Amino acid sequence: MGNPLKESLLSSTQEWIGNHIQGNMSSFFIQGAVIGPRSCGKSMYLRSLFKTLITTIEYSNAYKRFFFVPIDFKTISSFSPEEFYQFFSKKVLSALFAQRPDLDQFSTKIYSVFETLLTDSNPRQLPKNGTTDYIRRHLKQLRHVLSQLHTSYHENTRFLKVLFQLPNFVANAFGFLNVFLIYDHVDSLPPLFQNCIYYKLKASQFLFAVEQFNSLPDFVELVSIYDICQSKFPDQELLINLENGNKISLSSKYCGGYSSFVYQFDQIVLQLSEKEKMSKTKRHQKSVLAANSKVENLLREIFPSKKP
Repeated sequence: MGNPLKESLLSSTQEWIGNHIQGNMSSFFIQGAVIGPRSCGKSMYLRSLFKTLITTIEYSNAYKRFFFVPIDFKTISSFSPEEFYQFFSKKVLSALFAQRPDLDQFSTKIYSVFETLLTDSNPRQLPKNGTTDYIRRHLKQLRHVLSQLHTSYHENTRFLKVLFQLPNFVANAFGFLNVFLIYDHVDSLPPLFQNCIYYKLKASQFLFAVEQFNSLPDFVELVSIYDICQSKFPDQELLINLENGNKISLSSKYCGGYSSFVYQFDQIVLQLSEKEKMSKTKRHQKSVLAANSKVENLLREIFPSKKP
């Protein structure tokens, strides 16, 4: 028997991507945002959608037309314009070099030019020696992008708008016909940053993951991940004693079919079933403590406003 969670997750993403492509690899247009409560598995679902999309189109000519830019905004520690620029530009360049291995010999120089852009009086020169006419044309367009970023640096909002257009500028410079953005934890960004992401967004294809989706533009398709996954233990119930003396019966139905909640529930049931097979040793006690901790974490995530 396969893993019900993985099977239902894969089935859901394949169905969603299939409905949007429907056999035509060259003309699909996706603008979606994965939504659901905190810690429910939006990131997992977003990654699954992305992998399914890549797998579906990788053997067609359409794959080479797209510049895919995956970024998780939860991994950034500071939102100062300078640090965010370094973070975002490196992510975009990493995506470029991953999809254009012929540029690898120039990657160190290009990274360096972007890294020092905000502290140099003028943008540094991009590599010229050893480049073909084809590559030189791309780099000439990239110099224009660097110039735009450099001149807008001291105008905060304009700078951010130009920066968030960097994937589009890079795609145009290096011959990609389309940009596809895969942005996780978009709503962890400050409101100004979010507004700048949505600026001119209508022309792009994208998949986002967000918890708060009210600020999304109206044209974005909302992809709720409610009830997408099944538990291995649909009939199992856990009787939990709360600190206030009350008891709660926790079953997979409380997980809402969200992948992360279902996974945690199944892990708890498995750990408790293993615990029953152990003698009451230190290992048994550690297993009990670990299971209790997992139960508390799951309850906090499913019922964030209530104390376990």
